[in-house]
Amino acid sequence: MDPAPAAQVQAEQWWRVAEKLLIAWELEGCRQFVSQALGTDPHVSGADDLLTAADVLLVAQRCRIPNG
Repeated sequence: MDPAPAAQVQAEQWWRVAEKLLIAWELEGCRQFVSQALGTDPHVSGADDLLTAADVLLVAQRCRIPNG
């Protein structure tokens, strides 16, 4: 069953916020907003990709070896 149109609009808004947070390297915030979007509408276009990108970048950030 597809979500209501209002839920789709809300999910797309959260997706846009998540995208902006990813661009700003606010990875935890990005992950939270894209998770909200997916929870509201699991069919939001590109949300799975955005979540995967945020997860990969978070893991890479945690595994980084400091220089010096």
